[in-house]
Amino acid sequence: VSTQSTGQNSNQINMADDLELPKASVDRLLRAALPEKTLVAKEAKSAVQTSAKVFIHYISACAADIARSHNRSKISESDVLDAVKECGFGEFTAELKEFLSTEVANAAAKKQAKSDKAESKKDGDEAEKVDEDDDNDDDDDDDDKDDKVAAAEQ
Repeated sequence: VSTQSTGQNSNQINMADDLELPKASVDRLLRAALPEKTLVAKEAKSAVQTSAKVFIHYISACAADIARSHNRSKISESDVLDAVKECGFGEFTAELKEFLSTEVANAAAKKQAKSDKAESKKDGDEAEKVDEDDDNDDDDDDDDKDDKVAAAEQ
């Protein structure tokens, strides 16, 4: 990670210092990672929360440097994986790749389900519209009867 920083980058880092990871998310991660019935002190949760925030900042900064070195302003998945390796966590890249591929598949399935739901709703709305049109046709028949009655009275 580059140790040179511009005024803009240091401002971004200072603003990011105000951000915190949600405590509920950190608690959930701790419960998932630790054996059941393991108690975690409040200070320990806070330390994990701060450590995770620092790790995210560090990996993000490294990934941004990698993207810039390839003349890109957008960080890609491969930049993050390269940053993880560069920061000395290369043994986790296989697990991260597997997780990312699962997440991409889940996101695609969720998007498809949302699209299918919207399509079925659209089909349902069209069917409802046809039913309303049929109902309106009945009203036209009533109008025709009224016209016939009025003509007969004249």
